[in-house]
Amino acid sequence: IPQPASPPSVPPPLLPLPLQPYPRLQSYPLLPPPPPPCPSPPPPCPLSPPCPSMPPPAAQSAARFGPSHMGYSMALDTWASGTLTGSSNAGQSTITLQGDSRAYLIGSHENGSLRWADLKYAKLKLLNKTLRWTVDVSNVGCGCNAALYLVAMSSPLPSEANYCDINTAQPCLEIDLFEGNAKALAATLHTTTTKACDGTCNKWGCSNDFKDLRKNGVTWSLQDLVGGERHTEHTQYGRSALTINTNWPFEVSALFDGDGRMSIRLKQAGKEMELYSPYNAHICQDLVSAEAHSATKTALEQGVVLITSLWSAEGDGMAWLDGGCNSRYHHCDLKTASVMFGNLFIGDPPSPSPPSVLLPPATPPGSCYIWLSAACAQLPSEKWIRDTWGEANANSGMNRVNCERSRRSDYADYCQVSPSTIVMHFNP
Repeated sequence: IPQPASPPSVPPPLLPLPLQPYPRLQSYPLLPPPPPPCPSPPPPCPLSPPCPSMPPPAAQSAARFGPSHMGYSMALDTWASGTLTGSSNAGQSTITLQGDSRAYLIGSHENGSLRWADLKYAKLKLLNKTLRWTVDVSNVGCGCNAALYLVAMSSPLPSEANYCDINTAQPCLEIDLFEGNAKALAATLHTTTTKACDGTCNKWGCSNDFKDLRKNGVTWSLQDLVGGERHTEHTQYGRSALTINTNWPFEVSALFDGDGRMSIRLKQAGKEMELYSPYNAHICQDLVSAEAHSATKTALEQGVVLITSLWSAEGDGMAWLDGGCNSRYHHCDLKTASVMFGNLFIGDPPSPSPPSVLLPPATPPGSCYIWLSAACAQLPSEKWIRDTWGEANANSGMNRVNCERSRRSDYADYCQVSPSTIVMHFNP
């Protein structure tokens, strides 16, 4: 029987092999297990009341200022990086600010607490009063500003001083009684928030100032070759100046009359000079307006807060005050600069009382008048004189600039006196 042909040699199909169970290996970790996650931080402390671990906001320090019977102190603001120290002698107290600082006159602080919520500002009502103090700016160089001023501030808030001035977000009336250093000083009134020659004492302010513009701060003389007269260039204010020598302390008196008009005088070793009055303070070409006097009167009736400060500006940022630094007046180092204020006095009747200067006649319009307080051989002093020559030859009766600026300088040269001893008044 024939055999069937053998099938071709074909390898059998590959079939999947059944998976064999392998025994489970024991796992041994190489690193320790991670720690459990950190717990969530506790919720922040509520703002009110304060957390027990956080002291309530407070002024940094306080120092007595003024006569002991008044009970005044100065409180240093929280942000200040400078220091406030005080000393007492014979019933009077002085304070010294060093470095970047600002301090407020306070009438009381409950139980000695310096928390803002416990402080009460001394609200000074100064109509028909004199505010007087002593200042030492010998360690306040060019580029630094030592200031004593008044602002119409409200009471402190629970967490801060609630400071304001004419330039803050919530502006208030500001009376800069003294802004100065060893080279220069100024006094300025700010009552409105505009910035223009608009006849108001706005952010630019109604001001008067003195700067030591001598060459290297040294008194020198020039021989007038044409007229043969000898002229001496001098300064009333500055180091080794003729009237106020800023190497030594001097006295400042601010007098406020019943209408809100202010005058400020400086005194040292029997010599005096006028820093500010309604007749020399100006903004652009305008004198202090009646509206500014009225606003000042209202603020002084309601009470203002006295503030002292020490600050600086880089480069020529303080040139508006001192005209820039030079080899005689080097730029200050705020960290080491210091100013002393002392012998604070608030008195009635005024003491000392500055001499009063009455306004000249209001007529005729278009006239220019001069009041000379210093001795001048060619002109009488302590009385108003009409500038008839200037009206006819120098147009002093045409506008305020010609009368109160140009002719003032002319008379100072003619009489060989400081322009600060001359008051000019233009009747429009």
